[in-house]
Amino acid sequence: MPEKYDLLEAALDPVLSEIKELMALKVVQVGGKSYELEFYLGGDLKANSKYSCIWCLVPSSDRWDTSKLHPSRSIEDIEACAATNEYSVKYPPLLSIDLDHVVPDELHLFLRIMDILIENLISYAVELDIRATRKQTDLLQGATLKKVQASIQSCGVSFQIWKKKEKPGELDWTSLGGAQKTKGPIVTASTIS
Repeated sequence: MPEKYDLLEAALDPVLSEIKELMALKVVQVGGKSYELEFYLGGDLKANSKYSCIWCLVPSSDRWDTSKLHPSRSIEDIEACAATNEYSVKYPPLLSIDLDHVVPDELHLFLRIMDILIENLISYAVELDIRATRKQTDLLQGATLKKVQASIQSCGVSFQIWKKKEKPGELDWTSLGGAQKTKGPIVTASTIS
């Protein structure tokens, strides 16, 4: 089933209704004992937009810059943005759970961190190659970049780097899957210097 809001809402309606009832109760009785309920949300948080962070209003163009502070969000902010289609919020959350109770899954955090580390490693290798030759040459011919590619391949991973067709001055590379990222790549500064 495609992950579309209206389909998920319809398919999960019975479950969501029960959860919302429990959230409204806040306390349940089981065997004569009272239990306070506290709800958390976890899982793969799909986000691919200009304002994809659910906790703050950092635009995707500034996510790399940790020196900048951005306004934080609340569940109420997100619900209000859904009504006006602002800050990349198209639909109201299916459950109204405070954002300090939303936990991203570790696997997808790890995968995204690895993507960024590989991108930084390739950028650093290109920078070292340009410094070594003192000019912008064919990006793919740099010795450091070749070492990075060979090092990643030595982990048993099929990994290639190439020039983008639409932007020949930029590089692209094999997108590694989860299993490939857990095998490696282990590349250190000593490997490439």
